[in-house]
Amino acid sequence: IVGGPLLEGMSSVRLEVKEKSCVVLRNLCDPLEIATETQRTDLLSDCLSECKKFGTVISQQLLVVGDSVNLYLQYDKEASVEQAITALHNRWFGGRQLTVEPYNVDRYLMRDFE
Repeated sequence: IVGGPLLEGMSSVRLEVKEKSCVVLRNLCDPLEIATETQRTDLLSDCLSECKKFGTVISQQLLVVGDSVNLYLQYDKEASVEQAITALHNRWFGGRQLTVEPYNVDRYLMRDFE
């Protein structure tokens, strides 16, 4: 029902649409630095402890892309993406300068990573 008064016995239903936004941290490290599962886990743990300062992380993907490692994060709010970019873009991490930018949510959900 769109518009108009509710009939007797009906109640309004409020749909809550959660905003989900993604960000990518590029140039985290050399792929050789995450050759073992322990190294991957340690890097992910370090990154997430920092990235959770900006909001709730719903999911993440740590991937080797070319000669670098990228971390793709899905936050529950757009504001978290903006805060992460402001705080982390051009920051140095392990001797490498990060590039942090928004990532298309649909591509993230389809696991379409570049």
